[in-house]
Amino acid sequence: RADLLNALRCLFRWGQEKHVAGIGQALVVEQVSPLLDDADSQRRMLGLHLLPWVRKAEHFCHDKLIEVALSDAGHDFKVAALDSLRLSQDAQKLIKIGEIDRICQLLSTDSSEPRDVRMAAARLLGAFVRKDGRVVDILISFAKRVHRDAEEFRVAIRSLVSCGPTDKKIHAFFESEISDYLRTNRKQSDLA
Repeated sequence: RADLLNALRCLFRWGQEKHVAGIGQALVVEQVSPLLDDADSQRRMLGLHLLPWVRKAEHFCHDKLIEVALSDAGHDFKVAALDSLRLSQDAQKLIKIGEIDRICQLLSTDSSEPRDVRMAAARLLGAFVRKDGRVVDILISFAKRVHRDAEEFRVAIRSLVSCGPTDKKIHAFFESEISDYLRTNRKQSDLA
């Protein structure tokens, strides 16, 4: 079970919805629901990771994933829920504006969320089915704030590119980052 969980974590961290849909078989709620309610944390985690394969139950999947993602659950559970939500486009379509706001708060400056939860939230927002200028603003702000952390910055940039590289705000952000880099690089070479 631990090896399966590790494999699913890797798939969910870096995979896309199209990759997950082609693996495994379609599941039904009755197969996954007992895992989600199990006393064993590994079984609950497995249940969260299996939700994107549950078919014809988008309300059930949405409700379970949002419940965990926005709860006080441990950070591993939040990451699993956010990544599963990212890979379940049917469940994503049911996300309400208030839920989007709460997901965006996971990236805010006053958020005490661990790094892996912030990155999972950024990946979800970047893959979000309904693009929205507010999400782009949050991701740009997040990218600016985490620019010193290479992994978080990479996730922020990937998420912005996923939002639409032709978006004017995203384009302006990339131009600014490139100009700042070139200016800093030139100053450092002048000092040498």
